Amino acid sequence: KASHVSQDAIPTGGSRFRTSKSLRTKRAASPAVRNFQKNVKHAQLLLNASSKVAEENKIGEPPQGWFRDMALSLQTGIASEAVTKVRSSCSDGPVFTEFKAAEPDLFARARAACGISPARYVATMGLQEGQAEPSLRLVGTSAASGKSGAFFLLSPDQQCIAKSCTVEDWNTLLKILPAYVERLEDARKQAGERTNRRGSNAPELSDV
Repeated sequence: KASHVSQDAIPTGGSRFRTSKSLRTKRAASPAVRNFQKNVKHAQLLLNASSKVAEENKIGEPPQGWFRDMALSLQTGIASEAVTKVRSSCSDGPVFTEFKAAEPDLFARARAACGISPARYVATMGLQEGQAEPSLRLVGTSAASGKSGAFFLLSPDQQCIAKSCTVEDWNTLLKILPAYVERLEDARKQAGERTNRRGSNAPELSDV
């Protein structure tokens, strides 16, 4: 649920990532890729049906200018990297993308511990087929609470955020990330054990 965003990482003159059209591969997609894309679409339908937030209750505004370019690049990169990861596990050979996520395995484990599947993550944060504008909403520095000067980008269902931070804060986050992920996973496991003893099917992370 966290992403490093800095103004020196994304060029202001446009996106350094490929556009949504480039997500369509020139060769036939493998069965694994098609299955993943199907799961993403299914997750998106479920999110739209069950987690739709009324417009008047949404936090933030549609990003404009540099923020719009940055949000579009972020969503394009998330979708592109997800397809690349699935494809690289097949026999089609390596496929490269310009988008690089820091510690992707650790963040994926953190999302899994919170019950967020890869398909749901891409459906929530990734650019969807035919989408030309970012669906993230901006909470600028003037509207955000705190004194850090950070801004936030919220997912359409208001469940996930991308937050800007200083290089120092980012490096600190990466240092504590392994231990933090282990704590999330331990809490998930303990919640599951308590749930099994109670005979319920819905473990919670209320004590995380």
